[in-house]
Amino acid sequence: MAGLVVAGGVLFWGDLGADRGPVTSSSARTSPSPSLSPSVSVEEFCDEFLKMRGLFTRMAEPVPARGLGTRLRERADAALASGPPSEMPTGAQAGFSLVMSAVSTLPDDAGLQDLETLDSILRLGDVSKADEFNVYVTDTCL
Repeated sequence: MAGLVVAGGVLFWGDLGADRGPVTSSSARTSPSPSLSPSVSVEEFCDEFLKMRGLFTRMAEPVPARGLGTRLRERADAALASGPPSEMPTGAQAGFSLVMSAVSTLPDDAGLQDLETLDSILRLGDVSKADEFNVYVTDTCL
């Protein structure tokens, strides 16, 4: 099943202890989109992504911390404003936009139910693009 269950399952609840070595621009799969100017490095992107992933993990707790949705929305909005790294493949870039736009809809005190709603929102979009984004961040950032 696609959407947040698959994309988020690995993105947000994947093996936090996985050691894939340091993230470098050369470790990313590349099929850059020539239309995007590089605004963030792969390292900066992964650092921010992992911070978001930590917040999503906290949303799944029985009593999530207050304001998680607000913090996630702020990070998603900032990510959308700066854009993905130029090294990100075109399909993954579309998935990035889809996922970040969906995250931008979270309520202030988001919790587990909101993750399920987010999954439904993502299923309305192009699931294959969300999956491509998932593959990119798994291979590049985790």
